[in-house]
Parts: sequence; C-alpha cells; structure tokens
Amino acid sequence: MIDHDIISGKDLVNIKKVSTDGNKSQIEAIFELKLADEDKILNVLVKEQNLEVVDLSKVEITDEIKAVLPSNYININFVAPFKVEGNTLHIAIPDSSKLGLMRNLKAITKKNIELHAAKITPISEFIEKLLSESGDVTTASIRKENKGKTKTFDSDLGEAGEVLEKAPEEDIEALENESEVIKFSTAVVAEAIKLGVSDIHIEPYRFSSRVRYRLDGMLIEKEEYKKFLHDNYGAVVTRFKIMGKLDIAERRLPQ
Repeated sequence: MIDHDIISGKDLVNIKKVSTDGNKSQIEAIFELKLADEDKILNVLVKEQNLEVVDLSKVEITDEIKAVLPSNYININFVAPFKVEGNTLHIAIPDSSKLGLMRNLKAITKKNIELHAAKITPISEFIEKLLSESGDVTTASIRKENKGKTKTFDSDLGEAGEVLEKAPEEDIEALENESEVIKFSTAVVAEAIKLGVSDIHIEPYRFSSRVRYRLDGMLIEKEEYKKFLHDNYGAVVTRFKIMGKLDIAERRLPQ
C-alpha cells in the first residue's frame, strides 16, 4: 500500500501500534485510522495480483463448499471458499496478506487453489452465511452471544479473555474471589475450547513469555496474554499442573 501511496511510512508506525494494542489485523487498524476504505484495498489487491473480482452475494452455498475447509480455519484466517470446480477450489480474499496461506490451503484441502478478490464486508457476510448454514458460528457471533454473561481475569484482556459462563465443577461467580492466576488460566483454556484448538503452548523467554494456540496445524500467538504470563509465569505453570492433576513439585521430568 505504501507503493500505491495509500499509506506512508509514518502511517505504518501508527498502524502497527493500533494493531498490537487492540489485537487487530493491520487491515482493521487501517480502517480504524481512516487511512483507506474497502474500495481502495480491493483496487490494490486486483492491481498487484491481477485477481478476478467475485460477487459473493450471487454465490450459492453447496454442501461441498460447507465441508471443504474447517470452520475454525475460515474464521481465523478470514477467507471465503465459494466454489469447487474439479480439483480446483476457488477462494475469495480481501487483501494480499492472505497470499501466504496458499501452501497451507492446498495441504488442507488437497486441491489446487485459485484466488479471487472481494471486499471485506461481502466476505464477512458470506462467512457468516456459510458457517450458519453449516451449523457453526463465527468468532464474532460467539462473542456477541456471550457478551454480558462472561467475566474476564483482567480488564486489559478485552473480549479475547472471556471465560466460560460455567467452568467445570465451579461457578464463575466463585472465580471472582480467586486469584488473578486462576482467572487467567481459565480464560486461556476457555478461548482454546471456543476456537477448537488442538494444543496450548505456554512459552517462556528471557524478556517475555507468550501463549500460542495450534489451530489446523498453525500456531497462533495471543498477544493479549503476554504481559500477565511473563509477570506470573511460575504461578501460571503451577495452576496448569493443578488443573492437570500433575505433581507441582516435579520440575525436571516431563509428566
């Protein structure tokens, strides 16, 4: 976008800050800062990649499309599979950041991938329709449904740190009186359950720590958990050991 004079180098600094602070994609940050609109983003994508624009409002969703990609993958990566033609899967993308998914998409679907361009709003509406017809819900729908019913361990987490309305064998109201570490651990597990991840990675480093989820073979870092985890790493690990009924005194051997 810098090459097309849509944003400047100075804008890029602000975009990265808004993206990091708000746990948003850089495209969402661009919209929030009002640096570009959907038409400009689409025009750049078409011009750079020579992609055909697809009108998703006219696409009929078939059973084959419903089953071609995991709903969680569609949700997280914001891509819209809309047609299967022989051994080729046609997918609409909103911007060039999705080009890096090509190899992963081919590996998951075992099909050749042909990309098309579409605006962000039509893609969002198509994904909502696709997943609702498949009996699934989008992340946005989950958060909307749970709004007002959930608690967070820390106000800095925002929606991504929501915990389940009912924790196993515990009432959420009881958690409010427990330590912040318990609330944090519950929030990490709750979001993992909602997203349908296969692994939760708790990773310490010298100057930082991070939580990563493995979803459809890809590791996704959760920025909103980094600070609390790094400040309370030992306590968080102990809490997860307790949840897993492990020996909290054993620090040398895997359990």
